[in-house]
Amino acid sequence: KFGLKKIMTIGACGAFAFSLFMVLGIIEGSVFLVLFGSVICGLCVRTEPIALAAVADCSRQESKIINMGLLQVFISIGAFIGPILCGYFAKRFFFRQLDFAVPCIIGLFFGFMTIVLTRVYFKETHSVSKDWIPRSSHGMTSGGPSRGMTEGFCRYFKSSAIGRISVVLILSQFGWRLYYQYISPILKTQLHFSDLYIGVFMGCIAFWLILGSSLVVRLFNKYTTVKKTLFFSISLMLFGLICVLLSRFVNNHLTLDLLIWLSAVGMAIGDVIVYCVICTLYSSHVSKNEQGNIMGVNFILVSVVWTLSGFLGGILEVVSDYLPIIVGFVFVFALLVFVSKGFDNKNSSLSFEQ
Repeated sequence: KFGLKKIMTIGACGAFAFSLFMVLGIIEGSVFLVLFGSVICGLCVRTEPIALAAVADCSRQESKIINMGLLQVFISIGAFIGPILCGYFAKRFFFRQLDFAVPCIIGLFFGFMTIVLTRVYFKETHSVSKDWIPRSSHGMTSGGPSRGMTEGFCRYFKSSAIGRISVVLILSQFGWRLYYQYISPILKTQLHFSDLYIGVFMGCIAFWLILGSSLVVRLFNKYTTVKKTLFFSISLMLFGLICVLLSRFVNNHLTLDLLIWLSAVGMAIGDVIVYCVICTLYSSHVSKNEQGNIMGVNFILVSVVWTLSGFLGGILEVVSDYLPIIVGFVFVFALLVFVSKGFDNKNSSLSFEQ
């Protein structure tokens, strides 16, 4: 309805507001301000589907997966810098009121720069249409705009190809999120690593995401099929989860470090390649004027999985810190079986060329 640039601008303003309320909440000791800032973050800041749609609009079919990978590179650069800055600047100042607020003050700067860059450099890639509410072949869907929008999203799942792609997305995101959300508690409570170590570790996960989305995905796109790409990437995720589970039985510090870092390499590279493939397949199965819609569907599913994995992992962690990782392994193993049994190289739903 509004165009990609306006929504990106709202997201940039949301990032600035989120950081501002976090700073005020920490300095004033107000949990309400922190939570209010988090609400703004959840509503406004997640602009990845808009960026995905813009990349799809600007990409030729043969280069689409490469450009999807480049988008993940820049997202990962931010994810790499952020935790390291937080780990370094938290609790390093004489004034107690500034403890933990300094990373958010730095966030204010990045939020302001994002507003400027979006307004000055981001070019609209989508032709804004007044006829934005999905219609049936005989005109407006009965029941008003709300029902029309709902049916517009639901109709994508009537396609068996998009349904299978969505299953791959859901299973892979459950495995990834259970790892990413609950590896930090394991490092802190079970393996007794320092805050700085954990910050560097989480930042380096983003480095492996950069490596996977910039280099490894190019190699797969050039030399192998989509099914083999998915199979190898999912196997990497399984390897990463196995490394975490093995760390519970290791007492040697050097071996423990090796297993933990190998887990990050396998999970990050495997996940980002799977996600690049999924985004490319989604984009290839809809028309050019539906790129924003399908990327919205993509992100709705991701957000639902992240919410459910947060609740599920929290319940599981009450029993054991390692139980979320075990359940994540089950999801990823099910994904491997699904890809092995549900697809073949001739299946049109796994074709970049469609």
